[in-house]
Amino acid sequence: MNNIGSGFVSYLNTMNNASSNNENALAESQVKSKYYDYIKVDRRLGNYIYGELFEKEKSSAVILTGHAGDGKTSILIQLLYKLGYMSKENKKPLKEEDLVLNKFFYVKDMSELNETKQQEMLKEFLIQPSKNVSSLLISNTGPLLNTFRKVINDDTKFEEFEDRLLKQLDSNNLEDIQVEIGDSVQSFKIVNMAKIDNTYLVRELLTKILQENLWEKCIYCKNTDMCPIAFNYRTCVKNIDRIIDFIERAYTYLKENESRLTVRQMVSHISFALTGNLTCEQINEKLTHDKEALFDYAFPNLFFGYKGIEFIKESYNIKAIKELSKIGIDQISLSKDHSLFVNEDFDMFDDEVRYILENKLRINIESLGIESYNSMQLRRAFRRFYMILSNISSEEFNTMISEIFSDAFKEYYNLMKNRNLNSLERKKLRNLIFDALYKIFLGVYNKNNDILYLTVKKDFDDIQNVQLILGEFNRNNINVFNQSSEDTMKESGETNKLYFRIGSDKRDCFEITYQMLKYFMRINEGEIFTSLNPSFTFGLNKIKSRLLKQCRNENYDSEEIKLLFLNKDNIRTMNILIEDSKLFADS
Repeated sequence: MNNIGSGFVSYLNTMNNASSNNENALAESQVKSKYYDYIKVDRRLGNYIYGELFEKEKSSAVILTGHAGDGKTSILIQLLYKLGYMSKENKKPLKEEDLVLNKFFYVKDMSELNETKQQEMLKEFLIQPSKNVSSLLISNTGPLLNTFRKVINDDTKFEEFEDRLLKQLDSNNLEDIQVEIGDSVQSFKIVNMAKIDNTYLVRELLTKILQENLWEKCIYCKNTDMCPIAFNYRTCVKNIDRIIDFIERAYTYLKENESRLTVRQMVSHISFALTGNLTCEQINEKLTHDKEALFDYAFPNLFFGYKGIEFIKESYNIKAIKELSKIGIDQISLSKDHSLFVNEDFDMFDDEVRYILENKLRINIESLGIESYNSMQLRRAFRRFYMILSNISSEEFNTMISEIFSDAFKEYYNLMKNRNLNSLERKKLRNLIFDALYKIFLGVYNKNNDILYLTVKKDFDDIQNVQLILGEFNRNNINVFNQSSEDTMKESGETNKLYFRIGSDKRDCFEITYQMLKYFMRINEGEIFTSLNPSFTFGLNKIKSRLLKQCRNENYDSEEIKLLFLNKDNIRTMNILIEDSKLFADS
């Protein structure tokens, strides 16, 4: 069977933006394709919204907002499928707005409408539940706020409403929001999809894309052994769990460093890594006799935007590749470098991968000499294979993650995936947080002291030998726990969020982000910081403010102060009472 014109390969090539041929990047375009039903992922959020809209006694109104590519339109299509209005055999084009089966009203994307139409559609969306019709409105956040401002038409009322809306967009807890427009009060729920962690979708996306029935032409093609796309398919199927483990961590790392990927960007990246935008015609005409084609267009190279050792300029249009290029993890020396580059040990790869690596090495040595093996670009390429395709133990994999990202990221990721922290893990985190706060707030490292003194201090890094004590906090009053965000958004898969609480007040609860954990770990390891990210500094000030509010010593009066004396060996406190213009000290 000849593979020229394989429809699924052509379809994958239209899913990314590395070239102009990306007509299927948008969900409303994808749905027209016969392949859409094979690779579409029904999201938990879609099922949850379906329940909110159609499985309760009262009709509801829900707004979906977020970034372009977050999957808002895909949620709408999922609802239409579940309603039976749309199916594999009956694919109807989406309208700007529509009333479906007399029970569901939707606005496909309010951001695309003119201002007059936006106001009209927002009002129409809000009144639908009063007609026993559930409604869904999709909009980017900016146009949504501007339209609400216009329809409310009262600056004071809008500012109060905006404050409630922004808090809801941040918390994403799906509570009802009420809005007063004219003489009527309407209510709706809103979901900010930009706040949802998409990384759990990697497994479902890649598994669906690699379904065997979609690749039959590649499997039975006469050139399958020489085709890089067929090679990538076989390699990914054989190593799917290993590949998913790496991609999930890479995407999580980007997210935690303020480079979150949308669903569209993830699909764009994965599809490009599989095909490199090669067509079956190009492969049959030009690459079947190219001895380096399998290496050059292998999944690990394309994943980082490379054709062999040369960077593909067009791949920089793919956000994931652009962000991976910035951090340059394939440039980082690994503990396995000696095995790869000195011992020439490729036993950690399966037979087919090992063959193309050995073949690449042999060709380079024959054409360029032995020194080519030590070239930096070739080493980087071999590292890419090691990161994504090596068959190594869990311990070796974790070591690699520490090396290319950081120890803090490895710890953070494993904690996020751990649904139930045991007492030892909670204690370890509690001590890490307490000792870091001790250094931050006092300026010295903790030496087995269970009391954190909250003092007046000029800044986070300056050491003052004498400090005024405003309050005291015990180490044991820090409570660390994790909670699945699935409880609130029904979307997060196996991912959990980490928190620590100071005392018993729920308001004194803080999320442990990767940036926070990394900073606390680096503080405890002795690193000195000359400056901090302003947003993170604000977070530390908030923690100190809540600690002071909870722990300020109420026995102090205007005539009593408590001082902290610091030296390299110990910490000493002294109570000073001012009475009748005389000082009395009690150390």
